[in-house]
Amino acid sequence: MNLKESKVMVDSSIWVEIIRGTKKGEKAVDFLVPLDTITTTISIAEVERVLLRGGEGEKIVRLDRIIGSSAVSITSDIAKRAARLSIEKSLGLADALIAAASELNDCLLYTADRDFVGKELKVKLLE
Repeated sequence: MNLKESKVMVDSSIWVEIIRGTKKGEKAVDFLVPLDTITTTISIAEVERVLLRGGEGEKIVRLDRIIGSSAVSITSDIAKRAARLSIEKSLGLADALIAAASELNDCLLYTADRDFVGKELKVKLLE
């Protein structure tokens, strides 16, 4: 697969690393810059929750600026596929929704979340 010609679904774990400015976040940005990236509305909720819980609510503005309008809404097709993935791959519902959105949008899923690894999904893990 030629990544330069591919869409990449960015998981919430990657956004958290980028927004917090970690070394992993810098590595993620370097990987993502030349690619066509999208994310899910579920990821936006997860990132906001992490930031609010961590007392980092001021960083939500940065999230909005970075993601912009690249968010994919959860459709009934995504929801139905997520239900199956959740059971078949032993994923939590939020992770299954993200994986289903990635699959149905024919994207590589880019994540720092090891819960996606070893599930026979099209995933690249940020290490």
